[in-house]
Amino acid sequence: MLTILHELEAEGVRSVREQAEILGTSERGLEAILSGRPIDDALAREIEWSAHKPLHWLDRDPRIESD
Repeated sequence: MLTILHELEAEGVRSVREQAEILGTSERGLEAILSGRPIDDALAREIEWSAHKPLHWLDRDPRIESD
């Protein structure tokens, strides 16, 4: 999730409100995720689609290399 937010910041989208809107959630919802609330499957798919990431990209552990 942080990777996506860093990408948005690099594109000039810095406010939580704007980031949340782009990712298909509310500002409060994004703040909850950043505080550790799990992302439900439907929202994860919406975020992936909005961020142009592959399906189930958010389910992967970035510390583990994939083939």
